[in-house]
Amino acid sequence: MARESDRPTRRGSQLALIAVFLLAACASSSFAKAPKLVFPITAEEADKVMYDAMVEEFGVASIHRVSYPVPGYRYAETTVKRVETAGRTEAGEVVTGYAFQSQGHRSQAVAHKVAQLAGRFASALPLAE
Repeated sequence: MARESDRPTRRGSQLALIAVFLLAACASSSFAKAPKLVFPITAEEADKVMYDAMVEEFGVASIHRVSYPVPGYRYAETTVKRVETAGRTEAGEVVTGYAFQSQGHRSQAVAHKVAQLAGRFASALPLAE
């Protein structure tokens, strides 16, 4: 028979559950993280990259375009968006381009596909600060 001190407390169990939930939420969300790479590509190329990445990951069924607050695509719980920003070339020149953000189920896989596809148009640059 377990002693009272051996049993987890209800409050302790609740705190553990909350901690697991918060860690899972942070791990699945990359919207909260600032993008670190900029691809000097056009808006049309960025849209193609996002759409193609979503199709590769989920197939063509039910991929929807979103436009607020920034353009992107959504499938079920996963969203990928483009953010216009500036990058810096090796020569120090500041150029405009797009960074990408993904959030939701399989967002890491989508982010990886986006980086691969965008890299076919242009090399990634660090953010201009």
